[in-house]
Amino acid sequence: MTAGGSLWRLVLPPFLTARAVGLLVPLLTAWQQSPARGLPTGGELRAAFDHWDSESYVAIAEHGYPSHLDFGLGQPGHLVAFFPGYPMLIRAVMAVTGDAVVAGLLVSTALELVALRLLAGLVAGERDRSAARFATWVVALWPYAAFLGLVYTESTFAAAVAGSLLLARRGRMGSACLVAALACAVRVTGLALVPALLVEQLVRRRGRPTLQLAWLLVVPVPVLLFGAYLRLHTGDWLAWFHAEGSVSFDYRHLDWPWVGARATWDSVVISPLPASSTYVFAAELAWGVAGGAVCAALWIRRRLPASLTTYCTMVWLLSVCVSYWISVPRYELAMFPAVIALWDLLARRPDWRAAAVAASAGLFAFGAGIYASARWLG
Repeated sequence: MTAGGSLWRLVLPPFLTARAVGLLVPLLTAWQQSPARGLPTGGELRAAFDHWDSESYVAIAEHGYPSHLDFGLGQPGHLVAFFPGYPMLIRAVMAVTGDAVVAGLLVSTALELVALRLLAGLVAGERDRSAARFATWVVALWPYAAFLGLVYTESTFAAAVAGSLLLARRGRMGSACLVAALACAVRVTGLALVPALLVEQLVRRRGRPTLQLAWLLVVPVPVLLFGAYLRLHTGDWLAWFHAEGSVSFDYRHLDWPWVGARATWDSVVISPLPASSTYVFAAELAWGVAGGAVCAALWIRRRLPASLTTYCTMVWLLSVCVSYWISVPRYELAMFPAVIALWDLLARRPDWRAAAVAASAGLFAFGAGIYASARWLG
């Protein structure tokens, strides 16, 4: 059997386990909360997978972007904040399913499997098969991994990032940049790959720049194309950026990490909201601080290639350099190369590894139930 085929077999158990939990928990939650007689309705089961950002991606896939930029609450102007790569995939699969939510679930599920396979290849190349197996279990059952199988961009983005980093580590700069461009078509966070790929190439060439670096110009092309489309469609090149600063996103804007941390802290300790709401802000704060600590540890210990550490650091900075921390735990899911460092820490402690995966799986199931209940998860 080829190494590639072997890695597919390695990935299937965590993938199938995660999908079983990710589907059963929302379905059971919808059933438990259903007021219908007998069995829950199909609409109720569908709704368990269609909350928050999912509704935006579904709306774009079904109707496209609005031409009138009204950013008020309840208005569709905020949709321009979401990049088109993922909705385009949903739209394509809708030709078969006829339903955007079902199409989104299929796209996310398929690309989660691809992402885990590429992650396994990346980790196996940096360490070994045992590390790859551990990494796929950890990522598949990460506390916020419910988003990998929902109508969200997480699995699509992870597949593109893992593919780009894997190609870069194999010395295929041009292909890595092309795949990185796909990541940028899905989320602007894909730009975090630019400094990572730059570092990878410079390290390989011992600091000497070559014409291969010109491939980096390809990476931001989808962002520029989306801006050009918005200029023609709405009259605003940066409509996606301006939407991020609107009331629909709590007027969030770029700022220093400590400014966002302080605002989030205030939401926990002096907010008039009940504890059932403030726990969300506490999670944002905890994960944001933990992500910074992980990045610092990666730079101090230097056990990962500089390009992977650079990528993780850029993802963290793009998540927390805002005036208010929101969705930080979900965004940090993209820092999956850091799982290699977790393996280094627990490589000789199999019981601890099993305990970590089991605890993470419990939080994953809890998060899937929270989302299915239409409460904010991240």
